[in-house]
Order: sequence, then C-alpha cells, then structure tokens
Amino acid sequence: MSLSNSLISLQQTDQQLIEKKQTFVTLQNEIQNQGGLIKLRDKCEKQKQQELEAKVEVARLQSEFNTLKSKVSEIEQRLYGGSITNVKELNAIEIEYSSMRRNLAQVEESIPSNEKIAAEANEKFTEYTKQLKENEQDWKLRLVKIHGEAKVIKDEYNNMLIERKKVQSGISKEYLDHYNRISKSNPGSAIVKVDRGVCQGCLVKLPMSELNKIRLSETPITGSCCSRLLIFSN
Repeated sequence: MSLSNSLISLQQTDQQLIEKKQTFVTLQNEIQNQGGLIKLRDKCEKQKQQELEAKVEVARLQSEFNTLKSKVSEIEQRLYGGSITNVKELNAIEIEYSSMRRNLAQVEESIPSNEKIAAEANEKFTEYTKQLKENEQDWKLRLVKIHGEAKVIKDEYNNMLIERKKVQSGISKEYLDHYNRISKSNPGSAIVKVDRGVCQGCLVKLPMSELNKIRLSETPITGSCCSRLLIFSN
C-alpha cells in the first residue's frame, strides 16, 4: 500500500472511531438519563408539590375568610346595634368596616383561583404518573437493547484500534506525526485531495508551481495554504 493510501486509510479509520465513540457516548448518556425517566419523575414531583402548596394556601385562605367574616359580623352588630351614638366613634367603625369587607372580598376571590391551581396540578400529576408507568416498562426493554448495542460498538471500536495500529505501522514517523498534529484541529481532513487546482481542505486555489509539485510527487506534499497533506486527484 502506498503512503498516500495508508494515510487515507488511517484517516477513514479515525473518522469511524470518532463516530463509534460519539454513538457510544450517546448511549451512555441515555442510560444515565434513564431514557427521560429522571425528568419525568421530576415533573411528577413538581406537580405534586404544586398541588400541595395550593391546597395549603386554600386552607389558609378559608381560615382567614372565616375569621374576617366573623369580625365583619361583629362590627355590623356594633355599627347597627344602636349602642354607639358618638359620631366620631361611628365614623371610625365605618372606616374599619369598609376595610374589613374589602379584605373579605379579596380573600374570597383568591380561594377559587388557588383551588383551580390545585386541580390542574393534580390533573397533570395523574397524567405524568400514567406516562411514567408506561415509559418505565418501555425503558426496561430499551435498556437491554442499549447494552447490546454498546457491546457491539465497543468490540468494533477495539477492532478498529488494532487495524489502526497495523495501518500506522507502515507510515513513517515524519508523516505520522504531521498527520496526527493536523488531525487534532482538522479531524477527517488532515490529508485531502487537490481537485481542479483547489485544495479540498481549505478550498484555496493553489499556484501552478505547487500543483506541478503535487502532481509529480509520489508522496503527499504539505500544502502552503493550510499545512494539510495534499495529494493530486486522478
């Protein structure tokens, strides 16, 4: 195998290794997230907490409503009972009475909205709980499949590493070091072809003198445009 073909083969193997690694990481992330079950459980917990908080607020408002209603009734008896004749005192009680009734109305209006929040949270909690139960069953089957896929990918990855060692053993240290250095910043395009006078790595048109040098060379040439290893496209 020629040097150019060895480098191209090495690059193709490296690309496949990257893809295998990315796929393996994706599977591992799916396992870690339990196929979305963790997020779904969190949603269930948040809805249950929201329902509880809304119910507590409803209970507090109802207690406050009963207290205010009792106070309003007491003030009404004082105001209209005829026992108070002092005008100044009557005015003060009327102001207190008006303020108390406003507070009573506000509390009364707040109760239904919080009851609605509790009901909606309970509805969503029921929905998420049902979905969670279904997804947990699906996840058991999916998990078995993932472990199988991960094992296949791991075996393929290890076999590719062995193949890579074989390929790179036929490449001189000079070219291998250059290839590895360029691959760090340009994975998949450390060695590229020159087509119609244009470097397919950086898409720069090369001068004729460099094109002739690449055309006549039996080994890849370091491009002046991007330092990639260049070969002529036949």
